[in-house]
Amino acid sequence: MANARVIRQNFFNNPLISIFDPMERYLLIGLACAADDFGRLWGNYDNLKSTLFPIDKNITSDWISKSIDLFIKQKIICEYAVDEVTYYHFPKWFDK
Repeated sequence: MANARVIRQNFFNNPLISIFDPMERYLLIGLACAADDFGRLWGNYDNLKSTLFPIDKNITSDWISKSIDLFIKQKIICEYAVDEVTYYHFPKWFDK
C-alpha cells in the first residue's frame, strides 16, 4: 500500500509558499498529489494539465510551465532528465 500524502498544516503559513498566488499554490498541491512515493513526477505539461486540471479550460500548459519555472527558481521542485525525458522532484519530500 502506498504512503498517504498529506499537505502539512504549515503549508499555508510557509513564507516560501506565501509568495505564490492561490492558483499557483493549488498547482503545487496538485503536483504533490501527482508525485510518487519519492516525490518524483513526469514533467510533461500537457499530461500535468490533463491530470490536474482536466475540465479547466482557462488553465493552459503554458501557464503550468511558467508556474513550474517559478517553483524551480524558489527550489521547491527541481528538474532533471533521463533519456531526454523531463522529470521533477521535490528535494525536501522527506523533510519534516
